[in-house]
Amino acid sequence: MISVGLKPIGALDYLLDTPDPAFKGIENVGTGEAINYEKILELQPDLIIAADLEKDAYDKLAKIAPTVVVPWMVYDVFGHVKEMGEILNRQAEAEAWKTQFDAKIQAAKEQIIGKIGEGKTFAIYRVDPKEFYVYGVRNIGFTLYKALGLQSPPLVQKEIDKDPNFWATPISLEVLPDYAADYVFLIKLDGEEAADRFEEIKQSKLWQNLPAVKNNHVYEITMDKWLGYTPHDIEVQLQDAVRLLTEDAQ
Repeated sequence: MISVGLKPIGALDYLLDTPDPAFKGIENVGTGEAINYEKILELQPDLIIAADLEKDAYDKLAKIAPTVVVPWMVYDVFGHVKEMGEILNRQAEAEAWKTQFDAKIQAAKEQIIGKIGEGKTFAIYRVDPKEFYVYGVRNIGFTLYKALGLQSPPLVQKEIDKDPNFWATPISLEVLPDYAADYVFLIKLDGEEAADRFEEIKQSKLWQNLPAVKNNHVYEITMDKWLGYTPHDIEVQLQDAVRLLTEDAQ
């Protein structure tokens, strides 16, 4: 909504977890697991826009105000903004946002390719206490693969070709070399267990023999900055990708 020039009066808490002044004054209306219906009723909205909802939640919201549901997984970030333009009769603003954002993406890509060159591959790993994930084209993957057009490992690209919304897949460490890349973006689940598990992984020959590890091209990124999927989040991620890939390897 902000991308098409309208500020909502309320939003779920995780959408408000940003220092961006554009979000100041938007009321917290609960979490995805516990919507605060009383707060929404108090705000007296003219329209409620939601992602996929259980019928019970939809029925409760629809009693407060007309409620439009946007199928979240059907669209990427660009599709989300376009849908906001359609719902709010701000199609021209949505197109203008896309034009401006495309220019930002192109500038970021030129900086990155100018530093590291063409033809490099990029993998995204997530370390959990019990699982090891390789990301596809949602969240972190959207910024690297779809926005910037950087190249994923062939096995990841195969999954993206089958499912344009492919999120992630858990793998065993034995097959990690099959998902190797020239550059790795790595994210750890919060907590000591995930941190300890990553320390163990780093001691293994499988990890140490990865091209990105050998060349010091592994970038540890944070969940608070890289798991968001709003237009604002993607812009922050673009800036961070440029910083990481154009500075000396971390």
